Amino acid sequence: MKFISNLFKGRINRRNFVIGLISSETLIFIVILGFGSFLESIFNNNVPTLVGYLFVIFFISILLFNVSLFVRRWHDLGNTGLYIIFNFIPIISIFTVFYVIFKSGQKKQNQYGKVPQNKVHYPQDILGLN
Repeated sequence: MKFISNLFKGRINRRNFVIGLISSETLIFIVILGFGSFLESIFNNNVPTLVGYLFVIFFISILLFNVSLFVRRWHDLGNTGLYIIFNFIPIISIFTVFYVIFKSGQKKQNQYGKVPQNKVHYPQDILGLN
């Protein structure tokens, strides 16, 4: 549980934010590509199986990870993580994503933590392990 709560604390810079988004989307693509036909046969037969449940758990965990990236990015911009609500509003969400990608973060320490380093420490920075 501590790992999950640490996902939402601190700040993340633009570079690590984009690397985190690309990593999660690539993982989703690989899983869908690899298990797509297998899952199609499961859902066409309306047979809930362990694999189907694992697939749902996987996507919930990826969603949680992506939400944590946006929350930490909002923290880097000096805003509360509740701004994530804008990501769930159609049309506005597109502008929100571009805003958090292209807007540079605050250059000094704020209430959410120190200024993130410019170096990429993959996956520590992205997973909030430091």
